Amino acid sequence: MGFEGLDSEQDKINDKTALLSESEGNFNCESITSSSSVDEIVDSLDIGLFHYAIFITSGLCHSGYNIFYNIVGFIVITACDIGINQSNKGWLSISFMVGIAVGSVVLGKLSDTLGRRKILIISISVYLIMIVVAAFAYNYTMLVIVASIIGFADSAMAAISGSYALEFFPRPFRGKLLGCRTAIAVIIGGLYCSLMALVILPHPLHIKLGQIHFSSWRVYLLVTNIPVLFGFCLLLYMPNSIRFAIVNKDGIKPILDKIDRINSICKRNGSSSEKLIKSRLGDIVIRGDEMDESNTKKQKGEKLYQQPWLKRLLLLSAAWMGYCFSQEGLIVWLPTVVSYYTMGKRCWHTYNQTSPSPLNHHLYTNSPVCVSTEQITSVSVNILIGNVLTIPLSIACITLVNRVGRKWLFIILVFVAVFSIAAMLIIDDIIAVRILVCVFTMVANNGWIPLATWTLELFPTHVRSTAMGILNFSAISSCILGLLGGVVSLFLPDTSDMNIG
Repeated sequence: MGFEGLDSEQDKINDKTALLSESEGNFNCESITSSSSVDEIVDSLDIGLFHYAIFITSGLCHSGYNIFYNIVGFIVITACDIGINQSNKGWLSISFMVGIAVGSVVLGKLSDTLGRRKILIISISVYLIMIVVAAFAYNYTMLVIVASIIGFADSAMAAISGSYALEFFPRPFRGKLLGCRTAIAVIIGGLYCSLMALVILPHPLHIKLGQIHFSSWRVYLLVTNIPVLFGFCLLLYMPNSIRFAIVNKDGIKPILDKIDRINSICKRNGSSSEKLIKSRLGDIVIRGDEMDESNTKKQKGEKLYQQPWLKRLLLLSAAWMGYCFSQEGLIVWLPTVVSYYTMGKRCWHTYNQTSPSPLNHHLYTNSPVCVSTEQITSVSVNILIGNVLTIPLSIACITLVNRVGRKWLFIILVFVAVFSIAAMLIIDDIIAVRILVCVFTMVANNGWIPLATWTLELFPTHVRSTAMGILNFSAISSCILGLLGGVVSLFLPDTSDMNIG
């Protein structure tokens, strides 16, 4: 009986060795999951050109979310030809956020089922088409409707692009590479948009095209999304993720071969698939079919509604809701806030303030919201400075994300961002507000580097995008509620000079 057991175990080892040695055709997940985890497979790959290309591609794709979020604030103060006023200027951001909230849940779940790359390609295609449509919107209502579709497509970039990139990064480099892709999205979304605002928006442009006037804000909308188009083109040449292929029982040799081809452009140290096979032949201490069965049951049992995933999801939902409400809720209105102060107004005791500008008007009246060329320049420069300062802090965050840890780095940045918001309200001075806007922009944008990395690492592969979708839904929902409060307030009278009896 003992010899029969040994013979049976040896047969299993021979079978597994035969599977691993077949470098053509039959190299798939079933031949490796018994003897290694997904992380060990990814860790065995060389860091090369492919890994730099994947985090750049992911960062450019994710930048679409940050780009539109930033340009909304500039559109509402420059799109004078489509009927924006004080009572309806909040519709654009609310429509965009509603689209994100719905798409985060739907597309996050679909990406876990159909694949991250496939959903990303479809979503970015829809996004780019809708950007062109928005640039030719003939009235504000059309722009608001298109913004909801853009938000729906944008949700995939926020919820999926990080999950897709994460699944190619070895553990020792995961924190820095994920930090780099988040920094790319944040820097392009903020720095590039504010720079283009300074270059394009102050210059008047009026070209009659049928029923619309093709003005500078339309050019701005198209030019700012060039990085997303570039990221989309790169994504077409990227493979599906290794982790997703393993979980879904797909062959991974084509993926490894594509990684080798991209890495070989600069340097070739041997095939990743060959190295993987050789490394696994040395680790073939197979624990039998019981190991295969237990791994399958474990994967099936790791559902999002079970512990510890449910607890993590609930706690992160609270963190995302609070951070998104303060960071993105203010980012979208930064151009309006800065322009308000440049017109000589303050948040406190506005009835005592006088206006040096003929365009000065009370924030809560139905007068036009467009600002002068000088004010657009001042607003763009102020926000641009904050985004320029984002770069050195991004480098510091990427360096510290492994040393300090994701959690503590995020907590530090959150407290600094909250302090700058509170100080902005208390000091209520144009010089102080300009300085604090720079501090807030610099710190709040970089808070996503540890938060996004930390969140992605807290969930397993087969529920990661679903979890990110739910977190984005909860975060955007808090922003929608905050904006609704602001929009509703526009319809109430101001009581500064009112006799309250």
